[in-house]
Amino acid sequence: MLGLRSYMRDDAYAKASVVVKSSVKSVEIKPMSGKAVGSIRMTLNYMRDGVADTIEHNFSTAYSNNESLPTANELMKSTFYVRYVPVEKEMSIAPIGQL
Repeated sequence: MLGLRSYMRDDAYAKASVVVKSSVKSVEIKPMSGKAVGSIRMTLNYMRDGVADTIEHNFSTAYSNNESLPTANELMKSTFYVRYVPVEKEMSIAPIGQL
């Protein structure tokens, strides 16, 4: 039963959400001391319902002598996408039983 509920919620979100292109506003790269992992924090700019908005995206990535961490310039030139639910469709993904 919980699996069905989860599937229905995920399906409603997928149908109601949209994907938009974003640009990178800022990047912060921190190699973790004593580990071969780096922490990357990016702030992404995108248009949400016709208004500029930002979102922060954090992730970790492994690196080595042969494969280094990406540079801030590489990340700034990359294209990222943001998925969100437009205001007019927010009610269509309300939790089951609350409509």
